[in-house]
Amino acid sequence: MNSNALVAFLFPGFCVDEITMLGQNILVKAHTTSPVTNCPNCQHPSERVHSYYTRHPLDLPLAHFPVKLQLQVRRFRCLNERCVKKTYAERISDWLPVYARRTSRLDDALYHLAQMLGGKGGERLSNHIHMANRFYTLLRLIRRREIVPDTNPRAIGVDDWAIRKGRNYGTIIVDLETHRVIDLLADRTAVTLASWLQGTDNIEVVARDRSTDYAYGITIGAPQAMQVADRWHLLQNLSQMVEKWLNGHYTRLKKLPIQTENLAKEMDRPSFIRTHGEELESWMSRQRRQERYAEIQRRRQAGENISQISRALAIHRETVRIYYYAEQFPERQRRCKTPSLLDPYVAYLEKRQTEGCENAQQLWREIQAMGYPGKACQVGKWLQPRRTRPAPQAARKRRPQVEKASTKLPAIRQIVWLLTTPSEKLLTTDKAWVEHLCQDEKLTRVYQFAQAFSAMVREQEPSRFEKLVKAGLKSGIRELGNFAKGLQIDEAAITAG
Repeated sequence: MNSNALVAFLFPGFCVDEITMLGQNILVKAHTTSPVTNCPNCQHPSERVHSYYTRHPLDLPLAHFPVKLQLQVRRFRCLNERCVKKTYAERISDWLPVYARRTSRLDDALYHLAQMLGGKGGERLSNHIHMANRFYTLLRLIRRREIVPDTNPRAIGVDDWAIRKGRNYGTIIVDLETHRVIDLLADRTAVTLASWLQGTDNIEVVARDRSTDYAYGITIGAPQAMQVADRWHLLQNLSQMVEKWLNGHYTRLKKLPIQTENLAKEMDRPSFIRTHGEELESWMSRQRRQERYAEIQRRRQAGENISQISRALAIHRETVRIYYYAEQFPERQRRCKTPSLLDPYVAYLEKRQTEGCENAQQLWREIQAMGYPGKACQVGKWLQPRRTRPAPQAARKRRPQVEKASTKLPAIRQIVWLLTTPSEKLLTTDKAWVEHLCQDEKLTRVYQFAQAFSAMVREQEPSRFEKLVKAGLKSGIRELGNFAKGLQIDEAAITAG
């Protein structure tokens, strides 16, 4: 056989006899070539063959074809009379361990696949690249692989991880130079982190979030290390601060006057007619939330704090915090507008309705001829609140009433994104939203601080830090002032970041 054809099948200690196609698989037949082997028990050499047997491991695929090996292996007699092993199978080199059903290089490929994608994801991809294995096999490869941690890391990252999200959390420690996990701690307390750090002497840099527990634990356990507040957490803290402020002022912002026609068209959208049952359920839900808001405000006036109210009413702290600091009853936020199949045809539908056509089936047939892939019911839902007269087939008592358009702001999360994203990255519509919101004086101050802080973090200019903190403390906004106080306490770690 041509030697070039055997390059892909270089197996140390074996000679390839034949390469054939067996169905959709490549079958490689080979035999061992070593005349002498050592007993694995007493290491005594032997040349005496007892018998032969065949191993059938799998190897890496070649040109989209799975590769199966058929290896003829010998069994030897041990010539040492004192050895308890009378016969033994010859040991192959590291590329095929004892009892293995896959070669080491195939195991390595599957291990890295499982590390990147996990069990189920790795299983789906392994089927496509002709290394098919079940997810539990891939997970077993990960658990079986020995992890050798770096005993002398120089720079580490500390963060929490969810054992059970919302309930139990631990601490993950990562080597920032090798990007490998060093250890997982059972909780996220300062004492646990400090005791772990006291066992290391070479740590120079510790990156962390702005948790006071982590800061205290690092100070005790590794006082020589420089603490760095990573930039991702700084921007996350900024977004959380803006969101907290908006939760208490969202209702007031909805009353801002509309400035431009384009924005008015975006904001004033007639909603679909809701059934009586839906309206009743919505009203009852709002009543329950109003009662909760009144109770939390009553307890606040009585001097109870957020933790006490949370325990007394069995409500999550973050929910209590929203009602606790809200100046007015916080109405539900609108959902973010999502693209619709009908969007490209709305202009045509509006034009036809202006001409007097209010037959939903007719309108659907017309836009279907233009390429609309949706159903007629969507056209009917779009047309229903816009009708100037009842539909002919509708019973009189069920004829829809025309609803007036209501001014609606984007969801709070979307507003947070608008206020914290650099203005040069916003679209024209997004900039119009920002201009509309900046009619409010307090929101303007929050927006200016958010933009300045975001620019400082992204451009890595700590010289602006002191000026920003002073601006936050003098802003007269409680959330902004508390955020600035926290930044001031953690100044060294933030400027290092």
